[in-house]
Order: sequence, then structure tokens, then C-alpha cells
Amino acid sequence: RIIHDNAAFIGNVGWRQNEQTYDAISITNKSGDGLTLNYAYVNQVNRIFGSGAGSAIGFLPGFTNVQDLQSDIHLINGSYTGFSGLTLGGYAYIMNFEDLGAWDNNTFGISAKGTLAGIALYGELAWQDKAGLLGDEEAMYGHATATKTFGMQSLTLGLEHLDAGFKTPLATVHAFNGFADVTDGARLSGAHNGLTDLYVSHTIPLFYGIKWMNVLHAMGDNEISTGYGWEYDSVLTKKFDESFTAIAKFAHFESEGDGYVGPAALPTATRVSLELNYTF
Repeated sequence: RIIHDNAAFIGNVGWRQNEQTYDAISITNKSGDGLTLNYAYVNQVNRIFGSGAGSAIGFLPGFTNVQDLQSDIHLINGSYTGFSGLTLGGYAYIMNFEDLGAWDNNTFGISAKGTLAGIALYGELAWQDKAGLLGDEEAMYGHATATKTFGMQSLTLGLEHLDAGFKTPLATVHAFNGFADVTDGARLSGAHNGLTDLYVSHTIPLFYGIKWMNVLHAMGDNEISTGYGWEYDSVLTKKFDESFTAIAKFAHFESEGDGYVGPAALPTATRVSLELNYTF
């Protein structure tokens, strides 16, 4: 596995039964006080569909090998915690795919997180070359959150934006823009008209150690709106011990009709999932 930061760019898609893994060599250096540097070279991405998969899927048009992707990828990621209460991050991801050139990209970004007046703040900004399906665009990415904790409850307000064509082919996209997963394919490939997601999340403990999270999303293209639609997510999580965790998710996305991929609107969708995780 390789997971960097919040997995918005490099992740393992850990909620799937077949996780995304990498044939890679990676090096981590922590010799500097408060400084962590990571480098990885990846020559194959093992996708989530498993060794038995053998046909093209929606966001890999015309590409029949969905089991693994031959690649020439350099991942550089660093963080610095030398300032009291503040963590700074930076990354450079150079991705080239042998048989899927539409996913090629060069992405450079910075991030910061800390606490101010009892509110946990996070901000991230990135620039991408080779954006868009033809790889001939430049695009920006931004994400900011503010989280306030009230005893055992927490409230988060977040805003994430991707310019048209911004792609994140190795991300754990399920963690973003709602659990109905209606935006995932175009977010991976960059085949979208832009995506702005304003969301609010509330987490509260219930009984018997169960946590309940509710999230409301408003999604539009390059402005804060519900032009694409809105989504409600509800998640129940129960951790039985250090090994077993059970999760139940409900998600409903209501489409408002704006074109997300060209003139095509996102579909109205409802998704329910149950999972049991065992960690060892």
C-alpha cells in the first residue's frame, strides 16, 4: 500500500475487498527534526477489480486490462511539524501510464493544518499539468475544512474544488463527494466540467459504542451551487475491538441536471452498503 495525506491523490481504496496496491520501491527519511520525506517509484498499479477482471469499464473506455496498469510514476511527499501546533506538507506526483495516456499528469501541491481558537483547520492547494482527457490543459485544486469538537460530537464545514479536467487517478475517490460515488469515474480521469463540493458533516456517539455521521453535500461545477445536485450520507460505525469494525452506509444523490461530463448530467442514485473489517 501507499497512502499519502488524506488519500485525495495517492490511496489504497481501503474500503474495497481488493485494495489498490503498487509494485514499487519506497524510501522514507525522518532524520530531520520534525521533517518526514517520502519517495516512491511505481512501475505497476494493481487496481481494485481483482485478477479475474477482464473487460473494459466505464471510466477506462477501450482499455481491456483493468487488473493492473503498467506505469512510470514518481511520488514525492513531505511534511514538517517543527512549528508548534502546525503541520506543513508538500508533494510532487509525476504519473505516466504505459497503456492509458489519458491518466498521465504532473501534480504539485502544498497543505497546512493546525488549530486556531479551538477549531481544527486544514487547507490544501495544488496545480496540475496535463489535465483533461487530452492532457493539454492546466488545472487547479483546492480543499479547506474547519472542524469544531463539542465533547464527543464534532462538526465539520468543508469546501473542495477541482477545475475542469483535474484528475486524480490513484486516489481513494470514495472518500470524497459523497458515498453514492456518482462523481468517481470522471474525477479519476479528469473527464468532468469542474466540481465544487460544499459540505457539512456532524458526528455524534449513540449507544453501545456506535458512532453516527451525517453529511450533506451541495455540488456544482465552478461555483458554489447545487447545479449538479445534492447528496445526503448517513454512516453508522461500531468498533468491537482492535481487530473488528462494522460499518453501515446510506447515500442518496439527487440530480439537478447540469452537465457533468460534457452535456451528460449526474444520475440520481441511492446506495446502501454493509461491511465488516478485520485488521491484523
